[in-house]
Amino acid sequence: MEKIDSIDTYDEILTHIRLALKDVIRGGADLDNGSLKTGTRLGADLGLKSLDFVRFAGSLQRRLKAGPLRFQQLFVNADGSFSEDISIGRLREFCKEALLKR
Repeated sequence: MEKIDSIDTYDEILTHIRLALKDVIRGGADLDNGSLKTGTRLGADLGLKSLDFVRFAGSLQRRLKAGPLRFQQLFVNADGSFSEDISIGRLREFCKEALLKR
C-alpha cells in the first residue's frame, strides 16, 4: 500500500482517494488516466456497493491518518434528507474539513 506523508492540498487528498479506491476496485489502474473527476460518484460511476464502501472508507482513513472519520455524515444532505451516493468532490471536501479539525 502506497503512503503519502503530508496532506495539505485537495490534490493530495485526491491522490489518497484514488489509492484507496485502487485497494477495493478491480481494474483500479484505470483511475490513473484522469477519469476521476469531482463529479464522479462512488456508486453510480465506480460501482461501489455497501461492503466496498466500508473497505474503501477503512483504507482511506488509514491513508489520511486522521483517526475515526464519521463517513455517515457524507450521506446526510443539508436539508436532512439522505443521499444514496456521494461524489468525489464531496468526499474530498469532507476529508479536508476532517483533517483541519485534527
